[in-house]
Amino acid sequence: MIFRVPSYYEKFRCTAAACKDNCCIGWEIDIDAQTQAYYDSVGGAFGARLRENITDGAFRLGEQERCPFLNQNNLCDIYTELGEAHLCQICTDHPRYFAWFDGVKEGGVGLCCEAAAQLILNQTAPFSVIETEIPRESCEEYSDLLFDCLIGAREQMFAYLQNDQLPLGQQLCDVLAFARTLQKQADHQVYSVPSICAAPCSEPAAFSALLSFFTTLEPLDPAWQMQLCEQITQRERVSKNMEDFLRENPDVPRYLRNIALYFLWRHFLGGVFEEEFYSRVFLACACVSVIGYQLICHWLETGALTCEDCAEIAKNLSKEVEYSEENVNALADFAYEFFGA
Repeated sequence: MIFRVPSYYEKFRCTAAACKDNCCIGWEIDIDAQTQAYYDSVGGAFGARLRENITDGAFRLGEQERCPFLNQNNLCDIYTELGEAHLCQICTDHPRYFAWFDGVKEGGVGLCCEAAAQLILNQTAPFSVIETEIPRESCEEYSDLLFDCLIGAREQMFAYLQNDQLPLGQQLCDVLAFARTLQKQADHQVYSVPSICAAPCSEPAAFSALLSFFTTLEPLDPAWQMQLCEQITQRERVSKNMEDFLRENPDVPRYLRNIALYFLWRHFLGGVFEEEFYSRVFLACACVSVIGYQLICHWLETGALTCEDCAEIAKNLSKEVEYSEENVNALADFAYEFFGA
């Protein structure tokens, strides 16, 4: 079986105590059955502490929603006491993600982590993957014809989005139109890959509706949603200052292209199981568009925009959208209800 990951995957390093947005704070941390069984077997005072702080298959979060094993130095007591091998699966993997197909496993690092976000944004080389052989693992059934079609479609979208001679906004419109055509064909069992062509871009009113929709999502952090509500009022100012923003922040299009590739790599191919993938491309285009808008707003508000600022803004949106099944589903519904397919 092939394990396929972006070339930057192995460069990821958790910053541990140096992280400004610790993943052991504010997240529900589920414990897999194998790890739970081990924790039940641990003796002594630490074993008792483990069992006292686990309820319904998850750690019982403490004050400020901290994991009960995150110590005052923002390090993990389980790691210290029992070793890395005895962390639960989610703690071992995060922010890594994986998807299983027939003979292929794909993975990456999630944008919701500040270290991963900076790694993703800072890529300067064309997107490439690393493949290794691993033991075979099972997956759900799907259409091989559709899978091959989606592989070809993803390659075409990646090549198109990495052409930095085209305006990114136009590229996102073109890729979204391409995905609509691809979806319509697949709905009729036609599995050929069309060409990506120039397409009309959304009207300003449509983008305003998209921004407003994001404020209706189930919030992980209400402050993020409140900030977006305030930023929406800056639409006219953003439009007037777009050229100045791009001139003073020439790296932003590259950051946003890298984010677009991340979303497509992570989400697009998984559409083979439900045979619905247009909404996954819409998710990528919508998230990149909103992140881009928030970057301009930040620059207007502060007069500066660093790569760290960009990674922080992208990370915060990822947390609000990607890590809520309810919000992902709402975005998929919105893709069809508002824009059609």
